[in-house]
Amino acid sequence: MTAIVPSNNEARLGDLAYATQYANAMPGIAQWRERMVKASTKQAYKLRCRLECVFAQMRNRGLRFFRLRGADKVKGEALIHLLAHNMICGARLRLAAVP
Repeated sequence: MTAIVPSNNEARLGDLAYATQYANAMPGIAQWRERMVKASTKQAYKLRCRLECVFAQMRNRGLRFFRLRGADKVKGEALIHLLAHNMICGARLRLAAVP
């Protein structure tokens, strides 16, 4: 697993935020800087906003933690929340389409 974490300065500096600034950086920092300027990483990071919105809405609907234990039960609980999310979005889109 590799981390896709933006620099705090990314918004105003762009790719310059990942320029090597320190001679004795910690191990892994150079690889992170190289990874963050690649086009594939930028594309993956753009997809993050879609998922964060869904998880934020699920959290606002009461999913702060899973109430069940076990991989299958947790998966089922997550799928129920995702199904509810899809139904709510579908209803909102249908209402918006009606003139």
